Amino acid sequence: MDKISRNDPCPSGSGVKFKKCLAAHPCLSSQSHSADVWWVCERWQAQIPSFHDLRERLPKMKEVSPTKFDTFLDMAFAAPPREVDFWSELMMEYRAKRYPDLPGLFRRVSAYLSAAGNSQLPWFYSSAAICLREDHPEMFSELLAVTLALEPANTPSESLETLVEWADDLERKDDIERLRERFSEFPEYMLEEPEVESTPTQSDYHGKEREPDFPPEIHAALDKLWDDFNAIESPSPEQAETFVEELLALPHEATPWNEVFGAVMEGGRADTFKILHRLAAALDPGRTNDFAYVCWGAVEQVGRLKTPERLPEIARALLDYNPQSCDPDALSHIGDALLAHGFVNEMIELMSGFLPGLRNNDDVLGWVAPRVAEEIFLLRLGVLISSGDYSRQSFDPMMAGLCAGLDDDICEESASVPVRYLMRDGEVFSREQFMVPSSTKDSTKQNLLWSKLQQAFVEVAREEWQTENRNPSITLIGLYMILRSVECRHASPREKGQKYPLNLLDYLNSAAMDRLVPFECGDILGINRERSIIMLDACLTLIRWSGRRGLLAEMDVEKAVNDMARFMKKIGY
Repeated sequence: MDKISRNDPCPSGSGVKFKKCLAAHPCLSSQSHSADVWWVCERWQAQIPSFHDLRERLPKMKEVSPTKFDTFLDMAFAAPPREVDFWSELMMEYRAKRYPDLPGLFRRVSAYLSAAGNSQLPWFYSSAAICLREDHPEMFSELLAVTLALEPANTPSESLETLVEWADDLERKDDIERLRERFSEFPEYMLEEPEVESTPTQSDYHGKEREPDFPPEIHAALDKLWDDFNAIESPSPEQAETFVEELLALPHEATPWNEVFGAVMEGGRADTFKILHRLAAALDPGRTNDFAYVCWGAVEQVGRLKTPERLPEIARALLDYNPQSCDPDALSHIGDALLAHGFVNEMIELMSGFLPGLRNNDDVLGWVAPRVAEEIFLLRLGVLISSGDYSRQSFDPMMAGLCAGLDDDICEESASVPVRYLMRDGEVFSREQFMVPSSTKDSTKQNLLWSKLQQAFVEVAREEWQTENRNPSITLIGLYMILRSVECRHASPREKGQKYPLNLLDYLNSAAMDRLVPFECGDILGINRERSIIMLDACLTLIRWSGRRGLLAEMDVEKAVNDMARFMKKIGY
């Protein structure tokens, strides 16, 4: 998009210069683009800007007419974006800009996604519940009905949280029971009764401490500090630092520090790491449970500033904090960022430090610690491959080092398969060795297929390291992500007569990855970009390796690589 100068013709097609047409509009400036003008111009006569340009500029518009909203929505239906979080974000954006008919918007998008069989319907309904709950309570019954029509196996518990909370506020106990009966992943934790007595050390479901009861003067002081800071249009670094220091002078447990960090970073002028280290030095690791969210916010700021070299700094700050109370989601996002930027040793140190806390925390789901242990093992295995020392070590000490601290969270017998393969000469691979374990119900055959895949993965990682200098730890993690997502795909409900390919190599294309990435890289709303990078890089690696081994035809390899490049560009790679 080209910027418009004041003396350029107005892109609306009005025939006059921009300065005499719409330049004075409060949403426009000398830095505006033609898409900005379209959003506010009611007399547009020229060709409409591209959907991509209009979408990019929508968040920057302070006001939008209903007519423009409707036109943009028609464009979205005509050329739907591939990003899975688009419709949820659109609902939020329309609400923020006061679209006059949110119920109508909800019905149109819901009908469209239902007809398309979109897998993100649960998340769209979750966003709709957030948007409609306050101003349109009459929509509860309608939203409940469409939610109950969802497939239980494809409906995560998190996507039901807002609706359950809404039903609880309305005291619709019968409707809560209907949801509980329909969905095995019902979020029971949303309905937990509060403790009769509560202390600062008791934890809620998310591992955060319950807020103590502070005297009124403390709450008044907090409110004043927040009001004064929010009244500053563009806080300077000094003002941001003063705000933090004044909050630190009050009881630390009274302040949600992740919200503070987000507020001072919002203007983009505060020194991220100065404030991060100040909080790390001042807060008590044993009492402050939201520091992981502060570190997560710092990781996002690193992404915006494009300074990935600072990521290990964040990981070191987090390691000083209470492993028992670290939020697994925050930990996972920080680890994903480390790994996506090649900080393998830092990732191992971080995950190893928090594994005991994940293992012994009753508020963490049972599969989390074994998954983290598996990733630690794969990361260590990749380090071993890149060192080349596997040919000079004996098996038992090598396995002991790879499994140190992982205890019963991994099966050493299964983990030994790729290590034993490393210690002998490679073998010739065929397409049959890439059959996924779920292609058979025979447990003996499943174990055999699993072993063959482990051997293939370690060979792919080793050869890519030797020929392309690709980090084997990251390659291994990505390959296992592909396999897990394929297995999830096989386990998901399907239309009658629909068949899924049973060979992993048949999923090495953009159409398959478009469906697989959400299984392994899904986020609260959308896709975890760092995880998707790791997974898609591994897909490209496996395509090239399969071509060199003759498992894919040369033409198929070239087509798959080109298709994947286009797909990765579309999702913002």
